[in-house]
Amino acid sequence: MEADEDVQTNLVEILDLFPDLIDRNSDQEQADPYLIGLAMKLKATVITEEEIMDPAAVQDPNRKKKMKIPNVCRHFGLATMNLVQFVNSSEWRTKQIGKN
Repeated sequence: MEADEDVQTNLVEILDLFPDLIDRNSDQEQADPYLIGLAMKLKATVITEEEIMDPAAVQDPNRKKKMKIPNVCRHFGLATMNLVQFVNSSEWRTKQIGKN
């Protein structure tokens, strides 16, 4: 899916502020900025298994780890949750086989 103008504008802002959200030397597609940019446009919650990085680590200029999705989302005021939290927050129900 191609990013529309709003999402592209968000992508520029995200990567200007958090250039290490992606590995610029990688040949693989990296969807994290797009996911966050789309969530910004839709004012959506981002589902991710990444855990938020300690704020002190975020500020460390010698940090070796790439920026994490929850940190970027927090900066932009977006909510995040993991898959278990998402399932628990939904009205999903399991149906036993053979029972109505």
